[in-house]
Amino acid sequence: MDFNLLFHKRKKNIFLVVILLICLLPSPVFAVTKFNVKPKIAVGWQTDSNYYKDNKIGEREVHTSYAWPGIEIGFQTSKTKIDLDYTFKSEDYSYEDPVKSFMESVMLDDFVDYLNEEGVSVDKDDFEYYDEWQEERDVGNFRGHNLVFRARTKPFTRLTIGIDNTYQKTRDTAFLDNFGLAVEKEEYSINRFTPVIHYRFGQKFEARLRYTNTRTNYDRVGFDDSDEDRGAFNLIYNLNRNMSLDVEYQLWKRDYDMDSSDYESDQTNLVFRMNMNHINLEAGCGFHDRDFDENYLEDIDMFNYIFTLKWQHPSGADRGNIRFMSQRPATRVSGYALPTAIDMPKTYFILAFKENFNDAGEGDNYFEALQATAQAGHLFFDKIAVNLELNWQHSDYETRYGVTPAGALVLREDDIYRYAGNIGYLILDWLSFDITAGYEERDSNLFGHDYENTYVMFKIDAEYDLRSR
Repeated sequence: MDFNLLFHKRKKNIFLVVILLICLLPSPVFAVTKFNVKPKIAVGWQTDSNYYKDNKIGEREVHTSYAWPGIEIGFQTSKTKIDLDYTFKSEDYSYEDPVKSFMESVMLDDFVDYLNEEGVSVDKDDFEYYDEWQEERDVGNFRGHNLVFRARTKPFTRLTIGIDNTYQKTRDTAFLDNFGLAVEKEEYSINRFTPVIHYRFGQKFEARLRYTNTRTNYDRVGFDDSDEDRGAFNLIYNLNRNMSLDVEYQLWKRDYDMDSSDYESDQTNLVFRMNMNHINLEAGCGFHDRDFDENYLEDIDMFNYIFTLKWQHPSGADRGNIRFMSQRPATRVSGYALPTAIDMPKTYFILAFKENFNDAGEGDNYFEALQATAQAGHLFFDKIAVNLELNWQHSDYETRYGVTPAGALVLREDDIYRYAGNIGYLILDWLSFDITAGYEERDSNLFGHDYENTYVMFKIDAEYDLRSR
């Protein structure tokens, strides 16, 4: 790792934060018109039938007890809006006796056959296959953090500048990539820092420029840390007050600290958006080109698209809204969390399709991913919340070969199926209880990459808005 480069990059980010914060802090002439403080906590218990989802380790039933206390703070003036959302994540695990891993089973079968051929009459039940090093594979209890900061200010009528910053200390691989397939339970931290400038030329045209630095660091030696610098420019044409066309260009460079190949990507998309009281629609397509630094990897490109239709009643301004990448413990099959009875609308439906490359390819694991999601929910009698979600993802690897059960050497292909549902009860306006059950299965063409996992979660959520001013 180039520590001098990293140090100077950190100094650059700190300098940008200081300058933008000076711009964002409200002037004394603009009194705070709204100030919110919302303490929150989620506590619960979850059991997974196959927590590790890794045939090298084997199926292992794991029970997780968690407490996620947090707080949301926000204030707003006529020109400035700042929001801070922090969650402390405490998770404790207990383990059932392990099922033998795939590799251990193969080795034991061969050993038993060998002894029988040598005239020693034994079977597998004569061996105690629980090995002492199993405990070393078990993850320890976890303490993590989730911090989201967002600020916007309008120094002039047509100009908006802002900062977004998210930081996670987690074991959840969903934060690494929209299409990620990693199953490792490794602790890592990821920070995304984004300054943004938005300018409206008039009623019809507007432009947005943003830069994002993403830094990923694993706690354990042997995993490849990375640093990504991404620039994006959007030119937006407003067809009317509810519909717009967005031409977006992105260029980014991802650098790995160890053996994974660095790469550069550029992507151009045309996106249509419609935002009405009850319906949000996003539909777009474009071209994505990726060039690897190392010669042993061929450059890749593809046609990409996204389609998301969201309908809810009442509208998001009236009651609740479907949260994207919720910080609470919840299923996040497609980026959307199954909502609680506290924050869900009366009725909602989401249908989403997207296809693109994955971005986080530690170990040179890159693939084309096609993902489809359907999610729906209804709040009965203003008390009982019911939610269902179905998700499918097909992944065609561009860079990873492996052996099929028949012994052929081929590029890897995976299909992942996820089903989840929950039922919740709104005890008070700020307090709810829910039960979630789900099933996940990966079907791979390669030997030893399939898995199944069934989970059940019991959870209590509390969010109390103090509305101090």
